Amino acid sequence: MEITLRLLQFFLKYTYAVVYALLNFFLPRKGPPTIPPIRNPLITLPLVNVIKLMRQRKY
Repeated sequence: MEITLRLLQFFLKYTYAVVYALLNFFLPRKGPPTIPPIRNPLITLPLVNVIKLMRQRKY
């Protein structure tokens, strides 16, 4: 029983290694994701300035 489980584990590891190598070859990973630019100016302002603008009702 133990030998059967060890053989099964060996074959699964081998299969995983082969499939992983093939997938990396045929479907390479994309580059790191880029962060889109911030279009809303309120997000870049400090919180104190946002509160002041809200009190003045400018935004």
